[in-house]
Amino acid sequence: MEYVTQQDDAADLLSITFESESCQVKKALFEMLAAMTVYENSQDPSQGRRRVLETLENASRDQTPITFLGKEFAHAGSDGSGLAYAISTVKLINCLLLSAEIAEKRRLFNELGAIAFSSEVDKSRGVDNDELLTQIDLFDRMTNEMEEVFINEIDPELRKIQSLIATTTPEKKDVILAGCPIRIANSLYCEKSESEANS
Repeated sequence: MEYVTQQDDAADLLSITFESESCQVKKALFEMLAAMTVYENSQDPSQGRRRVLETLENASRDQTPITFLGKEFAHAGSDGSGLAYAISTVKLINCLLLSAEIAEKRRLFNELGAIAFSSEVDKSRGVDNDELLTQIDLFDRMTNEMEEVFINEIDPELRKIQSLIATTTPEKKDVILAGCPIRIANSLYCEKSESEANS
């Protein structure tokens, strides 16, 4: 593993494998990339992860690596070699999330949200495969942790805007809401609808 991560042309060589039509070949590559993602060599602990991202960037062309993986998972299938490929794909996604710093993890989750990756995961919950369900459970736990981070970031700004709305005219409330970040606006619109329903 250390030998591979230290090769300057590792990403170019590994990305050639994506030209294969075989799910088994790509499954083997993804399992190797997952191991490289969390591998820490003695000289540069993050070198393996960088090589993985370089490999995925070469393969994904006009997509981000995590978006590319999310779409691969969606098209993998739920039986035979397709199921094995799906498992290796979500395992690699989990490894990338686990090894990311908080700012990058936030970006990765946002990119997965943009392609409705959680909806694709939901479709696989009924598949009778322990390994897949273990990976889905890990993804769920990381998703919940990230949502806590989002909530903690939103709360202070949410309270400020709530105070502003409480002291302004009804006509200006929609103007304030329109200028809010989407997650905050959604929270405030829900409160506004409940308030109007109760009045």
